Amino acid sequence: MKSSKPRNHINWHAAAVAGLQIELAEHRDYLTYHPEYPLNRGKRRTDCLIIKAPDAPPLTSPIGRIFRRYNIIDYKGPDESMTISNFFKAQSYALSIPDYLKQHHAIHEITLTLMIHRHPRILISYIRKNSLENTKDPVEKIIDGLYYIHIGFIPVQLIILPELPHEQYLWLSCLTNHLTKDTPLEQLGLAYKAHEDDPLYQTFLNAVIRANSMKEGDEKFMCEALEELFAGRLEAQKQLGMQLGVQKGVQIGAQEALSKMSSLINKLLSCNRIDDAKRATEDPAYRDTLMAEFKL
Repeated sequence: MKSSKPRNHINWHAAAVAGLQIELAEHRDYLTYHPEYPLNRGKRRTDCLIIKAPDAPPLTSPIGRIFRRYNIIDYKGPDESMTISNFFKAQSYALSIPDYLKQHHAIHEITLTLMIHRHPRILISYIRKNSLENTKDPVEKIIDGLYYIHIGFIPVQLIILPELPHEQYLWLSCLTNHLTKDTPLEQLGLAYKAHEDDPLYQTFLNAVIRANSMKEGDEKFMCEALEELFAGRLEAQKQLGMQLGVQKGVQIGAQEALSKMSSLINKLLSCNRIDDAKRATEDPAYRDTLMAEFKL
């Protein structure tokens, strides 16, 4: 059994998928998202499968331009790296889609998108050194933070989140646990204001706020600016947390009371104290006396 997640756990994968959906919102009618998509009947899963509708027009976003019918998303969080082995593992996941779908022709309809926070210099050096492509760079830069990798059987694109231009990909470029003075927080706040009730935007923002909640120096200043911009959202979260806490407390209290009552009735019946058992269900004060008697 897996251990429970720590209380300060940040669901970066959900935030990354939410950010991707926000950035590709203009194509929402043609894209279907399947987070944690299974790759076989066991436990193998990919972070997200995006299925593009057969009748979809060409996607105008540079990130979506590469998409075919089945698009695998492999995401590595801020503390993870896209190593050489992770790169080939992600490719193997993508290549397993046709078998899972029982559509072998789908091999020609697959793409792989790698989303990372760190520039993978070792991986890029390895690909360039071992590429069989002699006519062009196997790692082709499309825009800042977006590269096509020309290797293997399927189209692969690499997205380095902090390198994406803020003016073009505001949300994904701000998915970070390391705010800087270059982070366009005011722009992010204005953009969020129009969508503050949308769960996608909430999922994204919750991860960013929690990831930057304890900082020092310039980072502390940026965190305070973030909290000031989204004070309303943070207060709403606080109130909701308190409300859920009260509800949970009431629920737990009711369950404990029911368990104690059941124990009391069983003890009274085992002692053949039927009249006391009946009175215990009707008289709270007498029930408390019996609880004390049996040390419940």
